[in-house]
Amino acid sequence: MKFLVELIKYFTYITTGIVFAFIINTAIAGVESVPVAMIAEIPAAGFVTALITVIIFEKDVKTKKGMFLLTTVHFILLSIVMIVMGLMFKWINTNPTSIILMLLCVAFVYGFTSAVSYFTSKKEADEINAALKNKNN
Repeated sequence: MKFLVELIKYFTYITTGIVFAFIINTAIAGVESVPVAMIAEIPAAGFVTALITVIIFEKDVKTKKGMFLLTTVHFILLSIVMIVMGLMFKWINTNPTSIILMLLCVAFVYGFTSAVSYFTSKKEADEINAALKNKNN
């Protein structure tokens, strides 16, 4: 059950981040219309990357070095997956500028998702701590 809850959570965060990156990217590029297929492609990318995220972060890492390594591998894996999906969906082509822009979008979505996760987790932890404090008083 926890796996499914985490999958839905990360799917929501990541897909929202992809939509924001898409809006910013299309506004900067001056794109006036987009293919209808993107309505399905964006959630597909969100699902695949959320699935990878939940699987990778299911591991219990005890050290900062281990977490740094896991996060680095996670980011690299997501970058590869998004470049492949970007090519598959024809969001990008194989020229270096297009690949770099996709990597910047991945970094944006990664930062967005990390920030949302941090603030959500912090709020939950604060609520739990407050409830425990009130229970012990």
